[in-house]
Amino acid sequence: ENEYHADTTRISASMIKMMHAKTPAHVYDAFFAPDRKQPDSAALDFGRMFHAEVLEPETFDDKYMVMPEGLDRRTKEGKALWADILASGKQAVASDKFNDVKKMAANIHKLPIWSKIMDNNPQFEKTVMTENRRIRMDIFVEPCDDFPRGLIVDLKSCVDASPYRF
Repeated sequence: ENEYHADTTRISASMIKMMHAKTPAHVYDAFFAPDRKQPDSAALDFGRMFHAEVLEPETFDDKYMVMPEGLDRRTKEGKALWADILASGKQAVASDKFNDVKKMAANIHKLPIWSKIMDNNPQFEKTVMTENRRIRMDIFVEPCDDFPRGLIVDLKSCVDASPYRF
């Protein structure tokens, strides 16, 4: 993932979308400028956590934990607990967000298509580099009986998936 995002020699779908919606200068500022800042938001954090639980459930608990209830980082005990959390390398997440991600991933894993995907040697977080493009697929399945043309999945989380809002 780090190699994919560090590559400045190829364009990505995100760059193409930004160039279409804005300008080449916006693309440069967002992806190539030496002083660029990586945008972060609660939605991006949630999406990363969702991806991890769906695509890497075996390592999810190594990366995330529920924020202890009532943690007050102003107190001596709270400062010590917060230091332990930081030392663990885990991201502490509000319990409602943590539980939402767990529930959403469990629902995906119950879908009949998920069983078909898992039965056909899926490749998670597959990167393809061509001469001038880079592509990162959340799930890739080679052509097979269940998916004669293959399958590419771009996993997304959203508040409202109705056709108008999405």
